[in-house]
Amino acid sequence: MATRNVEAEPALARTGSAPKAGMLRRAYTAAYRWAVDTSSSVTFNTPVGMTDEVLLGNLSFNQSLHVREASALISMVTARPYGVFRDFVFRRLKTDEDSSLIRKAFTNATASVLFGTPIYAATLLANGTDRRQLVTSLAVGILSSPITSMVSGTYYDKVRKLFGLRPACDIRREGAERIGRKGQSATEV
Repeated sequence: MATRNVEAEPALARTGSAPKAGMLRRAYTAAYRWAVDTSSSVTFNTPVGMTDEVLLGNLSFNQSLHVREASALISMVTARPYGVFRDFVFRRLKTDEDSSLIRKAFTNATASVLFGTPIYAATLLANGTDRRQLVTSLAVGILSSPITSMVSGTYYDKVRKLFGLRPACDIRREGAERIGRKGQSATEV
């Protein structure tokens, strides 16, 4: 009779109980949301960022290509936290689907500049841009953010909807009963 190596067995296997379905669902949902936010970030920011950097930021094509490569890798880590932060900014500023285009642009720009500018600056510096290129690229990014972040925000939300996730402008928290504009619960709105 063979002896069992209890230390090598996972705790759940030793107890004989399977993981709870809710735990697996939450883990799957978190990974799924991460993948959706990351893919939307990379597919939007690569061509748009490269265009801005080469045409307006005076970066060479090769410099921009290196920045975009680094940005894609960074997006794998930061895209979901940005998505969560963007959702937070939308809730905090009470911006929803019925808000004006200007309010949505302001909310998207606020989230984009607050979250993305420091990361973008570090990426530019790490990829050999000089001070003039850094200042120009950051200024272009900040000044164009009301337009570019509105377009990117719309794109991110379309990708989220396409994959069955709630867009940022739906400011209700999942699973929470919140009161709507006319006293209706979130499930009635």
